Amino acid sequence: MGAVSALALSSACGGEPKVVGAPLAPAISGSSTLLSVGDYVVYRFAGTDVGSVTLREEVIAQDGAKVTIALHAERGDETREWIQVGPSSADARWNNAVDTIYVSRGGERRELPNPDNVTLGRLYDWILVSMDAGSSSGESAACEQPIGNARHACTCERKTLMLRQRRVQSEVSRCPGFAWQRGPARFTSEDGKVVWQSEIVETGHRH
Repeated sequence: MGAVSALALSSACGGEPKVVGAPLAPAISGSSTLLSVGDYVVYRFAGTDVGSVTLREEVIAQDGAKVTIALHAERGDETREWIQVGPSSADARWNNAVDTIYVSRGGERRELPNPDNVTLGRLYDWILVSMDAGSSSGESAACEQPIGNARHACTCERKTLMLRQRRVQSEVSRCPGFAWQRGPARFTSEDGKVVWQSEIVETGHRH
């Protein structure tokens, strides 16, 4: 599999991560889905299964159809930083498609091997939830989601999934008028507890 989603990713027991996503909705008229150097987004993750994590992504270079993104994750006093290079298309951003991963040491970049996205999965393991094997049918519908200081037209997909033998309701959103594509998402247990959720706390362009 060539992609791992930072927001809507589940790891089947004993298998590789799988993306839980919604189909692409029509683009919003007049909105651009293309990222440019200086664009950034800050996601916040929380829930009973992940604690509290913030993830900042910023475009630091672009070369044709490739985009280079610097990532900074924080969980309490812990931090992680890495750089990933991948396609810049809307589908690639939704799936978090990555060709190459680097870490920076002493001002020099060192490439990290990433067979079958194992390294990428480890970098994102603070915000992953391990779903039980198997799939569940869901339904998709148009929805509106808060992103930064605005609201965006999105497509929301709702499913019933199993998480360590617990039934959870998932809702993930794809927002085609938002350059990063990945909107808010939430997994809720049958007793109403938020198992995992993501929200966008800031997005913009750094000059």
